[in-house]
Amino acid sequence: RSLQLMRFLLILMGVRLKLLFTLFISFFIIAPNSHGYMVGRVRFTEQDFYRHIIPQLKSISNDFQTILKTYAETEEELINLGFQQKRIVWDRYESYLEKCHAEINEDCLTEIKKLEADLRRFESFLDREIYQKFKRILNQFDIDQYFRIQFDLMSIVIQIHNKLQAIKLKGIFATTVNQDARKEIEHLFYQLDHQIGALYIELSPEDKRQDFRKVYTSFIIPIRDKLIIGKYQDYLKENLKELNLTWNEFNMVLLKKSGETSKKQESILNVVQNRWNSILRVVMQP
Repeated sequence: RSLQLMRFLLILMGVRLKLLFTLFISFFIIAPNSHGYMVGRVRFTEQDFYRHIIPQLKSISNDFQTILKTYAETEEELINLGFQQKRIVWDRYESYLEKCHAEINEDCLTEIKKLEADLRRFESFLDREIYQKFKRILNQFDIDQYFRIQFDLMSIVIQIHNKLQAIKLKGIFATTVNQDARKEIEHLFYQLDHQIGALYIELSPEDKRQDFRKVYTSFIIPIRDKLIIGKYQDYLKENLKELNLTWNEFNMVLLKKSGETSKKQESILNVVQNRWNSILRVVMQP
């Protein structure tokens, strides 16, 4: 038993030292020196951005859902169901974008009706499954946080319904899609996506909830909005240090708080860490 315990401690120390080393090295590589220059220059080609960085960021964004589920194991089934329901709405939304690209015709109006119906079903799912669950498990502090998220989420859904109604009404008098209205709906769906993610994070274990909130708002949302969707290459160059520190802090804190991290949890954390390190190797050129 003593040998087994010693072996376990050595393995755990090795994992933590590896993470600490990564954080230490990456901080000094990208930290500005006393003259204001970068010790390691952040630079990459457009080909690097689209062929390597964006695919890795998409995988990291998807893997974050897996991390959440592995740490919220008692709610994994509910979270899986929630993401499935969300996927139905998003598939319909993508169909709406295709059918209502330029003209308000019969196909476009039919797709809007289907999207509205899927949104209502999703609202019903949230009310029937997610909201009722929160009322049973959250303490008073988190209830306040949850109600803020719920209010914002429902407010966004109402705005989407109103915008879709406006397009249907416009179809009575015109046949062309108002591109500004289309962009407004796209923006609302981005916001809806953020709030749904924030909602599911409230199902994470209480002692890790704040850590999940922080990495979601300071790492996951920026890489989705600014990089995966926005394709703003300068954002990565200007904010690499903050993104790197946020992710590494989250990674280390999870291992520290977990005590005996399960193999499943350690595995997915290592996968994301390796993906992020592969991005750093591309952008941090000597």
